[in-house]
Amino acid sequence: MWHRNGAVLTGDSAHAVTPFIGQGANMAVTDGYVLGKLLATHLAAGYREGKGVWDAVERASQEYEAMRVESTNHNVLESRTWGSWMVTDSWLKAWLVNTLSWITPGFYLVNQFSVYDEPNRTAITEAEEKWHKEVESRVAT
Repeated sequence: MWHRNGAVLTGDSAHAVTPFIGQGANMAVTDGYVLGKLLATHLAAGYREGKGVWDAVERASQEYEAMRVESTNHNVLESRTWGSWMVTDSWLKAWLVNTLSWITPGFYLVNQFSVYDEPNRTAITEAEEKWHKEVESRVAT
């Protein structure tokens, strides 16, 4: 659980990740952005519906957690897997990783790491869409 009584965990406090796929800061910034957009959306909706600030905080926190848990858990586990190959006592694993890093084209590695960023882009898009729907509903009324 990433939230309780108005306090919300983001970044490494919610999902500490090892450094092997380079997503820690990216996930933290995405968390902050998504939480901010959802909070703004629920505050605006709450104002329109006559609900209080704490109701908006609770709803935004629940939605943020629901949006982010699965993708951040995936990246945490992927990073651990990469780490088990990169930090090893096995000379064979070390040789294999070093050899593959030399012969693998750079564009493949960049493409592979962009796969880990896709859930962050998706979360930002979803939060943006929710915000725009709320703004449109306020303009329409």
